[in-house]
Amino acid sequence: MRLKDLIVDSLKPYQHQLAEWDKDDFEIFFMGFGNLKVISASGLEFEQTFFSNATDICLALDELGFGDLDFEERDFYWMIHAEPARIHPHLLRCLKDKGNRVLKWESEEEIDCFSAEEGIDFEKVET
Repeated sequence: MRLKDLIVDSLKPYQHQLAEWDKDDFEIFFMGFGNLKVISASGLEFEQTFFSNATDICLALDELGFGDLDFEERDFYWMIHAEPARIHPHLLRCLKDKGNRVLKWESEEEIDCFSAEEGIDFEKVET
């Protein structure tokens, strides 16, 4: 299992809504997704480099059908680097809704979120 798999599983319920997003929306959504530890519901721990996280984000978006937005790892690397260990609150919610925990790197403290005032309307769509 890879971190990519947790991301795919967490975002699949929102796939319809994500289809309306552009590249910039996804970059903001994953801003700060570094210097953290993600623990899956089954107890697997992921503590990866910024580049490894960026790679898993790209792989997840490809699997979710957003590969046509022409992402590269460096696009996400710099967004992760811009605000490490402070992630989008909706991303945190998606991960936690699937039983995952997101902690600060080398800590048992929950990760911080930045203010989500980017105008991204993100609500779960029931199918």
